[in-house]
Amino acid sequence: MILISCVENALGLLFNHRRCSRDRAVCGRILERAGNELWLAESSTGLFREFPEAALHIVPDMSQVPEGGYCFWELPAPEAEPEGLVLYFWNRDYPSDEKFVFPGGEDRWRLTAETDFEGFSHPLITERLYDRGE
Repeated sequence: MILISCVENALGLLFNHRRCSRDRAVCGRILERAGNELWLAESSTGLFREFPEAALHIVPDMSQVPEGGYCFWELPAPEAEPEGLVLYFWNRDYPSDEKFVFPGGEDRWRLTAETDFEGFSHPLITERLYDRGE
């Protein structure tokens, strides 16, 4: 499973049970990367309403995601054992009370690619790809 999340500068995911932000350009990019097939929690499906061609698989937890499947998750996922990570950084400081935690610890992951692009609501978004540094 490839875990995808969107974070602010301090790895914040949620504030008061709400996502820190949303951007339709990021959603389109996520679906493009995932080949229009994405696993996610029911609470995240609204982000992808504008993309009727997407095959969205609603799962209660990440254990339901097949190997190699792309999983968009907006909650901390310390139990996850992903094959890779894709993080979208808003390049902003937002308040947050839930943080992204690198599964197994940050030192377990190696940054392999970084791309900046213009979002719809954010002038600069950074996509970072990670693999296990084993």
